[in-house]
Amino acid sequence: MTSLAETRDNQAAEDGNNLYYTPKESDAALKNSAPAAVSDIAQNSERLQELVRNLRETHDEKDAGTIALEISLRIKNHDIAVPEADISIITAMKRFSNSSKVQSRGCKALAEVAAKGLSNVESLVDKGGPEMILTAMEKHRAEEDLQKEACRAIEVITKKYHKGKHAFGVNGHDAIVALIKSMEDHSSSPKIQRLNCRALASLVGEQIESSRILVAEGGLKAIRQALKNHDSSIEVIENAFDLLFSVLNSANSYLLDEEVAMTISVERILSIMTFFRDNEKMLGQGLNLLCLCCRESPRNRSSVASLYSFEVILGSLDHCIHNKEILRNGTTLIQYLSQTEGNAVAAGLMSEGGMELLLNAIRRHISDAAIVEQVSLIVAKMARPFSDKIRKEGGIELLLSGMRRHDETVDVQRAACLALWKLSTRPENASIIHVNGGIKLINDALTRFAGDDGVSDAACEALALLTDDKELLMARQSLMKARKRTEEIEPATGCLGCGIGCI
Repeated sequence: MTSLAETRDNQAAEDGNNLYYTPKESDAALKNSAPAAVSDIAQNSERLQELVRNLRETHDEKDAGTIALEISLRIKNHDIAVPEADISIITAMKRFSNSSKVQSRGCKALAEVAAKGLSNVESLVDKGGPEMILTAMEKHRAEEDLQKEACRAIEVITKKYHKGKHAFGVNGHDAIVALIKSMEDHSSSPKIQRLNCRALASLVGEQIESSRILVAEGGLKAIRQALKNHDSSIEVIENAFDLLFSVLNSANSYLLDEEVAMTISVERILSIMTFFRDNEKMLGQGLNLLCLCCRESPRNRSSVASLYSFEVILGSLDHCIHNKEILRNGTTLIQYLSQTEGNAVAAGLMSEGGMELLLNAIRRHISDAAIVEQVSLIVAKMARPFSDKIRKEGGIELLLSGMRRHDETVDVQRAACLALWKLSTRPENASIIHVNGGIKLINDALTRFAGDDGVSDAACEALALLTDDKELLMARQSLMKARKRTEEIEPATGCLGCGIGCI
């Protein structure tokens, strides 16, 4: 038993970044002690039941740590269900509460139990597993291995079980506080920062209440420090960005967006994207975060637009031009920025060849409605300074192609009609719209989406510029609006009294 403990201690030290134990050559002691256990589920189950009994009964601290580790390894490596495993682990953790090794290995074993299925998580929660994990974290705050295993246990429990979050306090409050403390206590450890961000992301789960707890308890400052201390660690940054995404995506709150942007710093996000300019995932995450920050907040939009952001944003889009998801986020971000006052956006697009890049995005991904819509909205906003460039780059033909391709998508039709309206103020642009069947496409949109005010307004304004009969077009617009109001107040069928067609 002692030799096995020594073997396991050495393996735990080698385990490094991977919380899931992977058998290596040092597993020979376990395999040789029970050759049939590797292939025989029945014998493995019998051995595991024996270990569970021994753990519950032992009063030897060293044996408890060794048994808990073997339990976690056997549960992980074999799909075995063992009743009462969780209560034995929790009992041992209570009995040896002063032993950081027992607590660490107990958390590891609880994580493996929880990872095997929902029923295990429910049982573990009912028996007080979450409270035991938090107690261990608080009592042994300086122990990195314990904090690491506790993070993993919290992550698994809250991901596998929808009520798991509340097992760690209302909306996960107690676990969020413990994890933030862990980040602060081990600020120099990239492992702890990465794993805490993962556990916090699982706890937050895009829920506004949990996000507010994280912000109130200093979580944003802890994330900022992690990004500062480990600015070259891809793993830390990716998990920190994922956590920030969960916080920002929890609600459309410009106040929360602004607090994240102010605490984390938009400049830091941009500098990370610059440093990892060849890492597609990092660029995508950065664009996504900036997009969420600018979604509701004019202040954040102005902040991003006033920095060197366009060089970074457009460079990222150029590098990832084949990636539709990144293009969607990037074009949406630029569309948000285009709503800011001043000439910063136009200057940024001009100096970096941005308009050509955006039109190329439609050219390559014309089947993607979101990209077509967002670029059309940017063109509408930037039509005046970029009119010649849009025309020379074939932008008008691309917009019309997008309308044909997405003739049933109201968002695309609305955005394209708006862009064509703004472009039609120039006679040379109007001529291209005429030649390429633009008037028919605009009329089709007007007919198909007569009840949409955005389509109606933009289409009628465009047609008023493209045709001579402006009064007729304005009358048609008024008629459609009146028809819409009538449809809203009339019953679908029958009379107002019974609705069964008695008139």
